[in-house]
Amino acid sequence: LFVYFLWFAMARLSLFLPGIARRVALVQSRTHGFCRTYCIHLVLRDGPLYIFVVGSMLFWFHLMQSPSCEERSPVLYQTLKFYAIYSCLLSILCLLLTYWHNKLLIEAVREAREPREPRGAPTGTLEKLETKSYDAEAFGDEDGKQYPAECAICLAGWE
Repeated sequence: LFVYFLWFAMARLSLFLPGIARRVALVQSRTHGFCRTYCIHLVLRDGPLYIFVVGSMLFWFHLMQSPSCEERSPVLYQTLKFYAIYSCLLSILCLLLTYWHNKLLIEAVREAREPREPRGAPTGTLEKLETKSYDAEAFGDEDGKQYPAECAICLAGWE
């Protein structure tokens, strides 16, 4: 089980590297054929997790089906039972986190592929803005001054 967990952890950690995540996401888009997509999923993306989950469950079921083990060596049986339970709990937690991580990867690919709307101001907006020349009588923080002493955009004082 420990080897399965290490395989899962290394495969999942590799998906945090941008180059690997990009390639896995590219294969995810199903543009590279069924066999390649299936192999990437099996070896790198979800396969190690499924093997870890199934291995943990089978180990726990195998322990529950062997009553003679508990009678012969209760300490070893108790240790293996805790190990099996913790492995099952860890595998379920990893399953949930992997589901969430896969959703994040798919959403990131979708966001990267969508054309972005132009976010700039419409043409002619700057020409519509009113401009004022600096006048020491109108700019300042004192009472009666019409405008503030600093720029509202960069917060620097007027020169």
